Parts: sequence; structure tokens; C-alpha cells
Amino acid sequence: MNKIIASADEAVRDIPEGATLMSGGFGLCGNPENLIAAIHRKGIKGLTIISNNCGTTELGLGVLLNAKQVKKIVASYVGENKEFERQFISKELEVELNPHGTLAERIRAGGCGIGGFFTPSGAGTELAKGKETRMIDGRLHVLETPLKADFTIVRAWKADTWGNLVFNKTARNFSPMMCMAGRVTLVEAEHIGSLFLAPTVWVPLSNHPDLETRDLSSLRKAQYGASIMPVTVLQRLRSRYPGIGFYNCFGQSEIAPLACVLRPEEHEDRPDSAGRPVLFVEARVVDAAGNDVPVGESGEIIYR
Repeated sequence: MNKIIASADEAVRDIPEGATLMSGGFGLCGNPENLIAAIHRKGIKGLTIISNNCGTTELGLGVLLNAKQVKKIVASYVGENKEFERQFISKELEVELNPHGTLAERIRAGGCGIGGFFTPSGAGTELAKGKETRMIDGRLHVLETPLKADFTIVRAWKADTWGNLVFNKTARNFSPMMCMAGRVTLVEAEHIGSLFLAPTVWVPLSNHPDLETRDLSSLRKAQYGASIMPVTVLQRLRSRYPGIGFYNCFGQSEIAPLACVLRPEEHEDRPDSAGRPVLFVEARVVDAAGNDVPVGESGEIIYR
């Protein structure tokens, strides 16, 4: 499978007039600048843009706004753009403001098939006018509906030929959720290479209940998933294999509890809410015989 498209102009070819677009980015961080430029060159108008903001007067999504290609903006921040201000005041531009977290959750709801959710953010304000409200635990909440898009455009740090993505730090922002909520996702990436999931292998723990019984000398990283490995076991494994990192993590798969082995360059350690090291990686799943197990539908974008 190879999803690489030759150019940004070819990638946006099927975006029609009046389409709804989600665009990743926070301020000017993580903006899909080349795809935005291609949409500008295509000249399509009447667009509804869902994004954290609409760029600045001359950068980011502001390019489309200046060209009068945008009909409506759904965002949480609208400052630093004089053309946005002018079009809004003159009623040339329709604007739907959202509290920041509400915007993120509406996008996530659209990608997860959630029909709506109640939140106290915005309740009792102008933003709640015309929306259903409900008292929950003695506090007024407002019903928010999901957001979806015809096309999503994002910028990734790395991508492979299958469309798997890695985002770099805060440039990730809304992008993973938008990939879920868009019918079609278009990605521009700083680095594009061959399938980078293959070297990482997830093995069902039901077939290997105790990592201490396995010869792990050929491995360079291991993760025990779905339940917590006893500290004493961790210590023994770390002592026995000083070149391998062993970490507890919480997680499970639709297939089975998993153990993960990976090379150092294929992972990054981040502290979870309790301060324990947790691995975030992409992986290919194999069964006990080492055969590939499909994860997700064809065309699905996997991200971290």
C-alpha cells in the first residue's frame, strides 16, 4: 500500500466548493502550510473552516481568509487577524466561537461517533443561547454537538507510505482528533519513509504470561501491557538484561493483552499522570505464530 501523493495541488484536487475543512494547528504551530497554499491556488470558495484559530492576517489560514475563500469559521481564538476582524464586523464572515476545551471535545466526539455531550463551559453565556441545558450535580451544563469535516488537513513530523503519522511535541495539538473526524485526511509531513511500524512487535501475553520465562537477549526494549508488572520482576529483568528498558504501563488491545518489544529509536518515554514512565509507540500486531494481525480498517490513519 502506498498513499503518497505527488504534490499538494494533486492532494487537494477533490476538495469542492462549499466543503467543510478541519485544519490542524495552534496559532502558527503545526499548520499544514503547503496544503493551505494549494487550496488557495485552487481558488475554491464558500469553505467552512474548523480550527483553533484562523491564522494571522497574512499567515496560516489567514491566506484563505484574505482571498475571500472562507464562508464560516468554527474556532476558539480569533485574535491577531485584522482581516478576520474586518470581515466579521462587516458581516461577511460567519463565526462560531467555542471554549477551547469544548472545541477539542466536539472534534473528538465527531471522530468517535458520540452524538453530543454536556459541559459547564459556556453555560449561562451568549454561547449557550438556543442550546439545550441541564442541571448536573447542581451545576448548569450545556449540550454541545459533534463536529465533522469533509476533509481534514494536518502537518505531521513523520509519515510512512501507509499513512501512519507521528506528530512532534506541541505541533500535534488538534491534529489526531481531526484525523478521526474528517471523512478524508490529507497530510503534509516533514519526513516520509517506508513503513515504520514493522520493526515493533506486539505479542499477546496470553501466550507469554511471564516475561521471566522467555529469552529476551535479542530484544532492546520491552513493555508489559494490560496489567502492572510487579516491581520485583522489573528489577530482576533490568538486572538480567541491562541493555533493555522495562516499564509498567496501563493499556489493552481489542485483540488481547499485549507485550511490546521495540528498539530505542522507535519510542519516546513520557511521564503519565502518576509520574511512571509510559511508552507511546506505533506497532504492528502479530499472533503467536508471528503472523500479522490487521489493526483497523483499510485507509484508517493511526497516530500517536
